[in-house]
Amino acid sequence: MGNTAQRNMLDNSALSTKNKIQKAILGIPDPNLRAVFRSQLKELGFKEIHSPSDTAATVNLLKQVPDALLIMNWERDPVERAQILTAAQGKVRVDTRPIYLVATSISKELILAGSEYNVARIQTGDMSSASIETYLQSILEEETRVGGLRDGLRRVAEARLQQNYSQADMVLRGLIQTFPSDPYIMTEMADN
Repeated sequence: MGNTAQRNMLDNSALSTKNKIQKAILGIPDPNLRAVFRSQLKELGFKEIHSPSDTAATVNLLKQVPDALLIMNWERDPVERAQILTAAQGKVRVDTRPIYLVATSISKELILAGSEYNVARIQTGDMSSASIETYLQSILEEETRVGGLRDGLRRVAEARLQQNYSQADMVLRGLIQTFPSDPYIMTEMADN
């Protein structure tokens, strides 16, 4: 298939650099910290902010709202943490949403999970309103640059779920043309 057809398949609006996240899922058990995040998200213009009550509800929401930012507290049961992070990536483990982890301190396990699950930001230590706003702003700025990439990767995931690997390959090839230096696309091409 030629380049023109590939570009048409990518839908130029999906590759727009004006994407902005407007949904968030707060996996933050502490009510005070959750309130700070909720306040900052509202100030930044988020339209939907979900605060699930437990791991099962979080996993369910991640499936229902595939384009929501996941903000999760690292300090939780390791099995539950893995369930949530796995659900955040979806059935085919593609980087389709930004993930923001908060923790009291940095650890090797946290850094490894950040790499494995394509975590956008890890915040440790100071959880003031100002520091949270800074981290959220940086995620939004990054999403302005890569939002179209995530939309394309969502289409790759959908094609793979339908076992339409030629469609997934075609979308990935179009993404490479638009985002030639993105390491995630290269990784996904290798997995295709």
